[in-house]
Amino acid sequence: MTLVGRAVIVTLLVSAPLDDPALEDRAQALMREIRCVACENEPVSQSAAPIAEDMRARIRDLVSEGATDQEVRDWFEARYG
Repeated sequence: MTLVGRAVIVTLLVSAPLDDPALEDRAQALMREIRCVACENEPVSQSAAPIAEDMRARIRDLVSEGATDQEVRDWFEARYG
């Protein structure tokens, strides 16, 4: 398997959607709203930067743990400004 193939598999594992479609919809909406800290004004949903992958995973974690949309936004603001 090539390095690119391995990277795709790892990305899919890290970016696995939430089991609950309603929670995944919320997470996706937040990913379109929250901007990548490494990319100029690009939402984490569109960014290929490794930090954006981490941010997408964190959004899913927070949503699955019961955080409100505002709590997710507040977490990212406290973390990244």
